Amino acid sequence: MLFRLNAGLMASLLVVLDLQLAATEVYANYLMENYVKNRLIQDSESLLAALSIAPDGVATLDKGHLPPHFLRPFSGHYYRITITDPLGSIDQPNDPPLSLYSRSLWDTDLSLPSVVVGESLHWRIPGPEDQDLLTLVTGYSKQKHRIVIAVAEDLSPLHADVQSFQVHFTVIFLAGMALLIGLQTWLVRASTRTLAQTRNDIVRLERGEIEHINEDVPSEIAPLVQEVNRLLRILRQRLKRSRNALGNLAHALKTPLTQLTQLTDDPNLSNHPALQERFQHHIHTLRFLIERELKRARLAGGGLTLQPMDVAEASRDLIPVFQALYRDKGVTIDSRLPSSVLFKGDREDLLELLGNLLDNACKWAHSQIRLGVMNANTSTLTLIIEDDGPGCTSETLEHLTQRGLRLDEATPGHGLGLSIVKDIVTSYGGAIDFALSSDLGGLKVTIQLPNDFKSAALK
Repeated sequence: MLFRLNAGLMASLLVVLDLQLAATEVYANYLMENYVKNRLIQDSESLLAALSIAPDGVATLDKGHLPPHFLRPFSGHYYRITITDPLGSIDQPNDPPLSLYSRSLWDTDLSLPSVVVGESLHWRIPGPEDQDLLTLVTGYSKQKHRIVIAVAEDLSPLHADVQSFQVHFTVIFLAGMALLIGLQTWLVRASTRTLAQTRNDIVRLERGEIEHINEDVPSEIAPLVQEVNRLLRILRQRLKRSRNALGNLAHALKTPLTQLTQLTDDPNLSNHPALQERFQHHIHTLRFLIERELKRARLAGGGLTLQPMDVAEASRDLIPVFQALYRDKGVTIDSRLPSSVLFKGDREDLLELLGNLLDNACKWAHSQIRLGVMNANTSTLTLIIEDDGPGCTSETLEHLTQRGLRLDEATPGHGLGLSIVKDIVTSYGGAIDFALSSDLGGLKVTIQLPNDFKSAALK
């Protein structure tokens, strides 16, 4: 974000610099030409004052009143004075006009347009040695003679001064721009320190270290942070109410189900086997529905955070439990999970996932179960659990996650385990695969979970 802000600021300043330089150049040239025009007017009036015409028509110029640059060859300051009688014309004179030239012109000339008394013209013409001349031609009347005075000045030195000014101005402007960018960067970083703290709070919130984001933030983002905290409170309240309601429902149904179960053993029902079977079927269905909904509710987890957990440690808590439950089968669970394997998610989800996988494996294994991991150092957590049970046919593998499916009615359970596993995996954006174990010969379940996933369990 800082890079984008600085890049945008630099681009905008460069645009401003280009516009400023262009405007400065135009305005500097405008001031330069106005300055030269005013000086040309003064030179023209000084020449007129220094000019005198004798009665016999001889014109003289008092050079003592002339600036010295008119006397130095190719100095960049020139004049030409043309004198005619009052009835004459430069274009069609009665007598040849008399012309006076500045010594600075040397053997060159200045072209003069036709002007009338009181008229002045400015224009640019090339001068000696390719000089860029700004010329003023003015028509005067003096001692009954019409006089046209042309004065010119070379703009090249002034152009050089303007360019030098532009260079110095650019250097100063670039230095100022660098200072502004540095100041802007400091201001942006200072203003985004609070945003960085908010980002850290969000990370800590995901890890479960805090329950809300610090609201001591700039006023511009304070409403957003407050709404996020309010949303978190609402979600926690809804989750708590939902879990409490399900817990209350389970307790409320426990006693009636127990009584119904006892009724199925009533001797009076022994004489009605069909009715007894219907009772048992409906009781089994109720237990199935209650267990399914309670397990689905568990998918919401115990909170709204994602805290990395050691998969090996979680499995060590579960393995003794299942070995005790299936002691009669003599099942051995071989855990090959390294301690570096972490699951970024809800602890209840991880325990539910491992518990259902181990439970299913223990039901079908003859004596051996293996729990391992593949590619432990990647961003994807890949869990593998396999057993030495009878396995499944390729047709059956496609339906293993179907709710309520029981491959063997003699095996305890309601067929919910693997469907619950699929729900958990799907909620984390993962994938589940079933195959036959090449080592043990039974079922092999492969679970892939993205470890950088932001839990979708509450969606």
